[in-house]
Amino acid sequence: MAARKVFIGEDFTVQFTAGVDLTGGSAVIKYRLNSIPTPAQKTATITTAATGVFSYEFADTDITKEGYWLFWGVATESDGTISISEPVEILFRDEGTK
Repeated sequence: MAARKVFIGEDFTVQFTAGVDLTGGSAVIKYRLNSIPTPAQKTATITTAATGVFSYEFADTDITKEGYWLFWGVATESDGTISISEPVEILFRDEGTK
């Protein structure tokens, strides 16, 4: 699958579906630049708890470096069970570049 592309300085939303009931649970979106081994994370908003849909709206200042970034979701059910999604790769470029 080809990487999605976003220009640096744009707002964007990352959404995952855990496929589990997140009522009373929580979720985070983890992300990192491919060259940086330690991920950052944002607390996600659970939009549909029954099916485990969660997302985070990244601001235009959250990603400031060009390159391939990986994003993945981590959902924690109310009983403590953790589900981790497959990563999604997004290419961030400066405006006016390919």
